[in-house]
Amino acid sequence: MSDESRQVHTNACLDESVLVDEDPSLGDSTSEIVANDVEKTNAVPQEVVECESPVLQWLRSLDLAKYEDVFVKEEIDWDTLPWLTDEDLVGIGITALGPRKKILHALAELRKGDDHSSHMRI
Repeated sequence: MSDESRQVHTNACLDESVLVDEDPSLGDSTSEIVANDVEKTNAVPQEVVECESPVLQWLRSLDLAKYEDVFVKEEIDWDTLPWLTDEDLVGIGITALGPRKKILHALAELRKGDDHSSHMRI
């Protein structure tokens, strides 16, 4: 799990415990419940099931999974992906020529597919 995903998960867990802690209907045992939940969570690491982004699947298909965090951080989704340029890739930190060329070639193939499918709809 990436650091960013872990942080989102941690914040969500903290938010839930704060909501429990602030619920007056639970009485004085609230802090005990929260403490027990924290102990259970810390006792067994639990993996968060995330929705699989088509962009991340696409990156993995190119053997470029190491750039997943960059695409997540920059909020690049499937609709935005075809608009990426070489300059954009450098700007987001993908500076190595090999991976940039792989991505640009795959983007060109995606654009061809989009052009073909848009002609089919007319």
